[in-house]
Amino acid sequence: MKKTEKNIQKKSPGRKNIEKKGHHKKFNWKRSNRINNNLKNNNWINSDPKMNDCGSFTIEAAVIISFLVIVINIILVLTFFLYNRCSLERAAAMGALRGSQAVWEDNSYRSRKADEGVDEILSYNLLGTDGVEKKITVKGNRISVALDMHIRKWNFHTEVEKKSINPVLFIRNCRKLESLGKEQQ
Repeated sequence: MKKTEKNIQKKSPGRKNIEKKGHHKKFNWKRSNRINNNLKNNNWINSDPKMNDCGSFTIEAAVIISFLVIVINIILVLTFFLYNRCSLERAAAMGALRGSQAVWEDNSYRSRKADEGVDEILSYNLLGTDGVEKKITVKGNRISVALDMHIRKWNFHTEVEKKSINPVLFIRNCRKLESLGKEQQ
C-alpha cells in the first residue's frame, strides 16, 4: 500500500509529466489550464499572443487564393473573347481580299471565293461560339464581307470592304507615275 500511496502523491493533477510508450515529451499543464480558463471565460483578447494568430494565416491564404483563382478565370475568359473577335476580323478581311482578287470573274464567282476565304479562317479558329452569320455583297468593283458572331449573350459585328483592282492597269499606272517623276527631275 505504501507504493500506491506514493504513486498517488506523485501523480497529482497538473504537475506530473505524462509518459506514453514511445513519447518522452512533457505536457505543458500551465498552457492547458490557461486555454481551459480562456474557454470558460470567453476571454481570448488578453490570452497568449501565439494562440491569437494560430489560424489567421490559413484564413488569409484561403481568401487570397480564391480571389486569385477568380481573377485568373476572368482574364482567361476575356482572352477567349478577344481571340474570337480577332479571328472574326481576320476572316472578314481574308474573304474580302479573296473576292477582290477575282477581277475578271462574274459576281457569283467573286462571292463564292469570298465565302471560301471566310470559311478557311473560321473553320479552325473559333472557340465556343454559338454561330456566325455571313453576308457577302458584291457591287461593281467593290466587295463587302459582314460577319456577326454570337457568344452567349454577346454579339460581335465586323465588316470589311475592298475595292477590286485590275493588276494590269495598276502596274501600267505605276509605270506612268515613275516616268512622270523621271521627266520632272
